[in-house]
Amino acid sequence: MKTISISAALLVAAPFALAQSPAWGQCGGEGWTGPTTCVSGYVCTYSNYWYSQCIPGTATSTQPTSTMTTSTGNPTSTSTGTVPTGSVGAGIGQNSQTSINAKFRSHGKLYYGSIIDPGTMSASGNTVKANFGAVTPENSMKFDAIEGTRGSYNFGGSDQVVNFAKQNNLIVRGHTFVWDQQTPSWVGSLSASDMTTVLKNHINAVMSRYKGQIYAYDVVNEHINEDGSVKSTLWTRKLGNDVFRIAFETARAADPNAKLYINDYNLDSNNAKVAGIVRLVNQLNGNGTRLVDGIGSQGHISGGQGSSAQSALTALAAANVGEVAVTELDIASAPSNDYVAVAKACLAVSKCVGITVWGVRDQDSWRTGTNPLLFDNSFKPKAAYNATLAAL
Repeated sequence: MKTISISAALLVAAPFALAQSPAWGQCGGEGWTGPTTCVSGYVCTYSNYWYSQCIPGTATSTQPTSTMTTSTGNPTSTSTGTVPTGSVGAGIGQNSQTSINAKFRSHGKLYYGSIIDPGTMSASGNTVKANFGAVTPENSMKFDAIEGTRGSYNFGGSDQVVNFAKQNNLIVRGHTFVWDQQTPSWVGSLSASDMTTVLKNHINAVMSRYKGQIYAYDVVNEHINEDGSVKSTLWTRKLGNDVFRIAFETARAADPNAKLYINDYNLDSNNAKVAGIVRLVNQLNGNGTRLVDGIGSQGHISGGQGSSAQSALTALAAANVGEVAVTELDIASAPSNDYVAVAKACLAVSKCVGITVWGVRDQDSWRTGTNPLLFDNSFKPKAAYNATLAAL
């Protein structure tokens, strides 16, 4: 959705407009402190829990008037009944109250999600809607998919994901901006000055397009070595560690309400890499300024590693951040004990807001052959899914 500034003529014709949101402007959502009514001819219309917008019309506002929340700020009920059970605010899509997402949310968490992209949407869409409460675009929001050519943006794939989420009342996690992979080769050939400009423009282009529609973004992805030091990538070789400040500052300005994450793998035990990412985040969030809202632990693990998840999440949550999440979970052979352990780990850490599984059925996994997901190739729930439900 794009916000259109109110014109000078409208300001003259309607001096009260300063107390109302302009045409296509924001008029509600979590943390919103601005006007909740619209200029004449527009109605405040609920889009999701974080965003309501003034659209043409004269009907009664659909903005919820009262919402009960949990301690984590998640809606549990509305007094007006205008927010359907499957709203983004409820975070349960069209799924039943016995889905893995609904059960997870019943413990005060925000979502149990999965990934989707246009290539898998027709096959896995119904399973996502029935079982999960959030989606992450697997590839369609990565740098090369959106800006393969400098200054030329292709939002076709990412639009499909965001629209799917809106139509089915699902939370969206954006993924990703600063990453050494799936970034066009032309970016690496730029001067430091040009690279900074390109990065800022890219972040602004994506986040302005989806402002108010995406809960969180993985702003920085996979930039920590196993020993905890900062990794040498096409970004850090030109811009040094300052690339992190540039990216997070740009993202914060582009959409102040979006949660901004640093995301990485092998954060599955309380190890040197965990210590390194905590150290970097605390540096970025020093001097009273919080640039990073959350740390994402990907969770690409094998059997037996789930038992270390709680200690790892606890260590990550000790950083100066508001939240942590498991962002790309898949476990080789999908052992029930490990999936249950990761779910319980998130439940046990108050800052852990959710879990995203990196795929729906095994044959679509990037780890095809290891059968790491919760559904088999026929979209039948596996033992790990049922065990997690039982544990919740």
